[in-house]
Amino acid sequence: MGKKFWVSTVGQQQTGERFKPEKHNFDVLSYGDDGQLMLPAYVQSLKPKAVIIQDDLFTMVKDGLHNMDWTKTKLVLYAAIDGEVVGTGCDKILDVADGIVAMNEFGRDVLENEGYHVDRVIYHGTSPETFYPVPEPQKQYIRETVEAFIEQNTNQEGVELANKFLVYGLGRNIMRKNWFDTLRAFAIFAEGKDDVRFLVNSINYQDPQNNMLDWINRAFLAQKFTSENLLENGKTIFFPSLSYSRGVPDGMMGDLARMPDYYMTLAFGEGMGMPILESLFCDVPVISHEFSTPKYLLKNGKGLLVGSDHYLTGNYGIGHDLPNIKEAVKALEKAYATWKQANKWEVFNQESFEDFRQKYTWEKMSREWEDLINEL
Repeated sequence: MGKKFWVSTVGQQQTGERFKPEKHNFDVLSYGDDGQLMLPAYVQSLKPKAVIIQDDLFTMVKDGLHNMDWTKTKLVLYAAIDGEVVGTGCDKILDVADGIVAMNEFGRDVLENEGYHVDRVIYHGTSPETFYPVPEPQKQYIRETVEAFIEQNTNQEGVELANKFLVYGLGRNIMRKNWFDTLRAFAIFAEGKDDVRFLVNSINYQDPQNNMLDWINRAFLAQKFTSENLLENGKTIFFPSLSYSRGVPDGMMGDLARMPDYYMTLAFGEGMGMPILESLFCDVPVISHEFSTPKYLLKNGKGLLVGSDHYLTGNYGIGHDLPNIKEAVKALEKAYATWKQANKWEVFNQESFEDFRQKYTWEKMSREWEDLINEL
């Protein structure tokens, strides 16, 4: 987009003075300064022709963006929808928008069901230069490199990823990502298997209020889900803890995405599901809860969907189906059998992966945005 438009990016995780990234044609500005919301000042001073907001609708309302003066610029919402309804109060920002773009078909259907016109569906897109498949020998080499990196940067010893059935999980340590059910399903599946590993990559996995390590230890002691301690026997491995101010270089993110046999998530809902996109670009099949976006992303033989058996109404009255743990274990068993038999492309549709990789690149998605901005 920067080739055709001057784009200023307002980042919620960015602080300090504005800057222009090297080799890029856009500015990065801070969303807030000492608790002060800066977006109204930017709109007034920069006088943009359009403002595109990618965020949860309820966060936009919480920040009072619906009270801003939008009469001299076009407001476009790139709305993340991960539940069965739009959250309570979100109509305030939807009603003042000049355009609404859904991240996927699931979000479009929810918005249209509540009476809103959706101008377009535009996927996030992914970079094929960063996320791409590699031959098996290279995949095993990456695993050996990551083993060393984990041992050097954590207190985990004897990390073994190479030549194992490797499942990978990525996401924030928050309730919606449902890490505990994911860990529970893997614990049940891993019982008695010495050649399986689950690599967890989660920001703040040792959060005092939601400590995954403590949970695994207590589950083992209670013998509620498994008789094995998955930490002690090395079946569950944690990537060095990240933070919102310290991320991972693009090259390493690509390696982490392409090295596993499967990616797995049992999240309550996904507005887009970027790790799913990135895994599919790497020819890595996905095991996922069927609710929300994944049922669209994984159609045509790109993964294994896990059904639901409970329901949760969360904050802002947003409803979510909850995954069936027994089905998740069955999906892992099927994936494991496919790995043992080395017949992935007999189970999954290789052409579907290639088609997906051709369609949803950043380049093609940015053309969709260019068309939309020109229409506005």
